[in-house]
Amino acid sequence: EVLLMFGGERTDLRPDAFPAILTRDVHAGFFSLSAVTFSKLWVAGSKGDACDDGTCGSSNCPCARRDASIAVLGNVGSSNGKLLLFGGITAAGDTSPAWAYLTKSDASAVIPLNDLWYLDLSSLTETCIKDGKCSSALPWTKIEVPGRAVPSRWGAGIVLDTAQNLYVTGGATVVNGAWTEVADLYVFQLGDPYYKKCSATGKGLTIAEAGVPAVFYLQCKDSLDAPANGARFQIDISGPVDMSPSVLSVGTGLYKCEFLPVRASSDYEITIKVGRGGPEYQDLIAGVDGDPSDSVHDYRGFYGDLGGSSNPNPFSLKVMPGSTDPTTSVATGSLFTLTTAGIISSFTVLARDAFLNRRPGGDSISILMMNPAIPNEKPRTATVTDNSDGSYTAVYAITQSGVYQLAITFGGALGAGTPRQLEVQTAEALIERTYVYGSLLSIKAGETSTIYVQTRDRYGNKLRVDPRVVPTGSEDINFELCTAVGDDTKSPCRGGTEDMNVGVTIDYGYNTFGTLYTNVNGVVTNIPNYGFYRIFFFPFN
Repeated sequence: EVLLMFGGERTDLRPDAFPAILTRDVHAGFFSLSAVTFSKLWVAGSKGDACDDGTCGSSNCPCARRDASIAVLGNVGSSNGKLLLFGGITAAGDTSPAWAYLTKSDASAVIPLNDLWYLDLSSLTETCIKDGKCSSALPWTKIEVPGRAVPSRWGAGIVLDTAQNLYVTGGATVVNGAWTEVADLYVFQLGDPYYKKCSATGKGLTIAEAGVPAVFYLQCKDSLDAPANGARFQIDISGPVDMSPSVLSVGTGLYKCEFLPVRASSDYEITIKVGRGGPEYQDLIAGVDGDPSDSVHDYRGFYGDLGGSSNPNPFSLKVMPGSTDPTTSVATGSLFTLTTAGIISSFTVLARDAFLNRRPGGDSISILMMNPAIPNEKPRTATVTDNSDGSYTAVYAITQSGVYQLAITFGGALGAGTPRQLEVQTAEALIERTYVYGSLLSIKAGETSTIYVQTRDRYGNKLRVDPRVVPTGSEDINFELCTAVGDDTKSPCRGGTEDMNVGVTIDYGYNTFGTLYTNVNGVVTNIPNYGFYRIFFFPFN
């Protein structure tokens, strides 16, 4: 059996025996069958450095005191565990805390404490305890715990349970210069994850792609630097679409968080908190990982202890668009479905992913326009310019009028709502390309003669004016029967003589067979007789 002791006061409690001496030594008493052997243990700071001058609040080891509360944690067959130390009382100058308390004299010179430490006993050997021959120093580490600090006191009762909860109750303290006994109860949850010792790593903290699961990893240690399982995280991803993903424990104080972003933006922020209870009991994790982008845990410490470091939490997250989805991409612009022959026309193609996010550019886009009425004709193409912002400008010009099928492909996949019908209207009628035929040279008085006018534009296209929509046609057709022709182009019969004794009828859209639709090899089609006029005239003289 071994008895562990910390600190104490050396005085004979007589007023004339001052100064009192407080200590922070650690002693071990080894019990044999007939005797107890006491040894002063060799202790040091957490980094193996020698304990400094012992000033309370700034020392690398507990300062000198008496009436501290101690307990042993984790003392099992394979491990010596840790010696826990809480509170106690110290004094300024040569005041004896014991004499001051027993006599209830002025309490202004005594200082109750509430710090919490542990002494790592893992390297403590039987030789050290029995013979006082210790080969290495036992390191002290100050324990930081989340939550409200326990009020300072000495002589408190402390109890450890199997879940590493340290309960502190009772003791004495000083309140406003008066000696006071306390009867409250506090708990240190030593096995809980400590926010300063939790860190995150993984690409999912800073970069993600819409529609692709993003992952990052967490690690947590408790106040005693042991892996902390059972952590309760609150993860909030704020931005265009807010998310609150859950966390999966993978054991040994390690955790995994996976989320699925859908809206692309560089304005997301990931906030990671840890702690039991509601938001008021949760803290931002504040540990620093050496390389947060490599998904490998490399905890370097609390950012506040690393000179010049700042807390990376909250993390700035950028969600990139997913791959281009032809079915959600769109084409816009009036010249996408309607244009005029010979006109340089353009429309815009907007490439988007499956979640309607605008792509950044770089897509392979092809645009073909085919006229089904001319099956063997080579398809027309558009010139596509990448604007490097997800939009593409398509420019084309077609001189042959008709109804085309316009198809847009993305890497060979049809998309953007195509195929769509593109109507190429004719340009304005050009008299040089318009022709007339019929009864032009053999006209008889008293008989009806017929001539036909086919209007065409500069490219030879028949004017596409549907007689079902515009029954009289779009052109002002004027018929003159002249007996003499002059040279004045602005006058009837060019300034010559016009025979007014003639009856004239003009209709539109009827062909030489008298039908409204074209006739191919005796078969009537459903294609109107575009730009076609009939003129019936009956000369009386």
